[in-house]
Amino acid sequence: MIIRRVAFTNFGVYGGRNEFELIPRADEQFSRPIVLFSGKNGAGKTTFVEGIRLCLHGSLALGDRVSRSDYEDHLLRKIHRPFQEGVTPPDSASIEMEFEFVRSGERHTYQVERSWHRTKKSVSENLSITEDGKPPEGLEEDQKDGFLRELVPSSAADLFFFDGEKIDKLMDEEEGSEILGRTVKSLLGLHLVERLDSDLEVYISRRADEDESEVSEELEEARQEVERLRERKEELKIAQEENQEALEEKHSAIETQRQRLKSEGGDYAERRDELERRQEVLEQKIETQEKHIQSLADGIMPFAVAPQMCEKVRERLDIERQHQEWKTSEQLIDEQINQFAEEMESDLFWEQVGIDPDEKTRGQLLEALTERLRESNPAEPVDEDEVVIHASERERGKLNSWIDEALNGTPDQFREATQKLTDLREELDKVEEDLSRVPQDLILQPIVETLNTLVEERDELQREAEEIADEIGTVEFKLERGEAHLENVKDRLKEEQKENERVQEALRTQKALRDYAERLKRKKLDILEETLTSRFNELCRKETILDAVDIDAETFEVVLHRGNETFGREALSAGETQLFAIATIWALREVSGVPMPVIIDTPLGRLDDDHRSAMIQTYLPRASHQVMLLATDAEVDEDVLEDLEPALSHTYRLRFDEDTQRTEVDEIDVSAGQQKIFEEVAA
Repeated sequence: MIIRRVAFTNFGVYGGRNEFELIPRADEQFSRPIVLFSGKNGAGKTTFVEGIRLCLHGSLALGDRVSRSDYEDHLLRKIHRPFQEGVTPPDSASIEMEFEFVRSGERHTYQVERSWHRTKKSVSENLSITEDGKPPEGLEEDQKDGFLRELVPSSAADLFFFDGEKIDKLMDEEEGSEILGRTVKSLLGLHLVERLDSDLEVYISRRADEDESEVSEELEEARQEVERLRERKEELKIAQEENQEALEEKHSAIETQRQRLKSEGGDYAERRDELERRQEVLEQKIETQEKHIQSLADGIMPFAVAPQMCEKVRERLDIERQHQEWKTSEQLIDEQINQFAEEMESDLFWEQVGIDPDEKTRGQLLEALTERLRESNPAEPVDEDEVVIHASERERGKLNSWIDEALNGTPDQFREATQKLTDLREELDKVEEDLSRVPQDLILQPIVETLNTLVEERDELQREAEEIADEIGTVEFKLERGEAHLENVKDRLKEEQKENERVQEALRTQKALRDYAERLKRKKLDILEETLTSRFNELCRKETILDAVDIDAETFEVVLHRGNETFGREALSAGETQLFAIATIWALREVSGVPMPVIIDTPLGRLDDDHRSAMIQTYLPRASHQVMLLATDAEVDEDVLEDLEPALSHTYRLRFDEDTQRTEVDEIDVSAGQQKIFEEVAA
């Protein structure tokens, strides 16, 4: 994809019509993929990115949970408001895009215009699309948004349109893993595999309902229970995020109040300083220890509290293994006996043997052969009633592994962790008791009371956080059991529905889909790990600052390797962490193979000189065949321009006019020797 042109009419700070030609202009010596947008904060750089996303994705540009009314309010707010007296404000706005895109192996030129105007009640929106100058064949009005989202998925836009905030999120270990997971699934199309898997699940359930069997009813109940648990887990995750935001706000309010206490309390504040510092350190240690205990509890710990039960489960698993071995042997013997019985009925068989026994003798021979084969079964018979778990060989292996871990090591780790937490809490209680004994000045009493109230509210939020985390752990445990039960019921349904070839085919397709998704994900992750290692080393300008990167296929957590050392991203310096986030975006785009433009909004201000130079010289010229770089005047100094110049096609200078309250646009054709012109326009 290459964006040829974008035009805004009365959109945000862009009053009137403002058109941008965006095709990179190459010369004989260099490929110049970068189009630079420069201006002060508020001049319209972020509005430019918002406009492109809004044109392509409509309401999804604001997120997948935005209501229609909120979206319409956003459209109304984006209609330009002129500042001049006597000028009638416009009641409509529009965004136009022209871009080239290869679809079904053929290159097409698309023109998209999203416009809206104010009505008496709210807003009326219109979307126009042409393909090579005419409407796409068979495209209905209500299908236009979906058509655009298929061309350029909103999840892909998250990867190719990014700003400093996206880099900050990728720098955070937990949030970065979530973004990485969503992006990898989207780029590989795994979300489509999951959707197809769900459709097959519904199909199997409906076919089962037609048969009106008990297993069919149990399958539907198990499927509904898994879906309910998944929805509950999602609700709890949202509640956890909201609780975390509230906690952060409360921490900020407490810090503000403590600073006020220190500034106004004089000697009083000095007497509290040491205790408060110790209190803060202890609180951080307690939080870290609680997370450690939670991670243990989320793992094998529930098994460790019942060692006798674990041993019984192990015994039961061994019995079922013996039963499976015996059953398999019996089946093989039955097949051999049946084969012998068929052959002994044939006269040709006895002619080849050279004897001709009568019917009675043949029966005696078959009976003797059957007895010898039965005695040859090496497996001990096990009563069918002894089989209660119905675990597969893979499930038995996994359960035995959990039991070994639960009985060896985990209890001691949990005991040590809880004892350390108890000691920390006792020390914190002592510090808080000492703090309560410090005499309080009457003038500072209102501040202290407010501070105490905030601390109580924070503690309540922390208790809520613990309760939510506990419930999430419970739901995840139930969900794991529910999913295992669902798979077990489907296996039973498969046996029951052997005559139903369509259900069998759907079940086989489900399994093939899941195997395919896992293999594809692992294969692509292997490539991504290698590419990410290479790109990070390039940005750091060191060949072996990292030897390897490992990405967990389930959690998408990142582990780094250097020599014999293994460590997390937190061990990197602040600058290296930023470059690792940029290298992640770079590697994802390469592995995806999607030829999309890259739009980067104000990424340079967060980097120091060395890392900024690495990004400009190493990443930006190679980020894509078309790079739109939006930067503030402070970011684009003489040195930056000099580094950018070999890859710089042309520049748009954005100036916000305070008198008219609109953005003015100047285009500069940047090439060697024209930097002076740019500087004069910027001045």
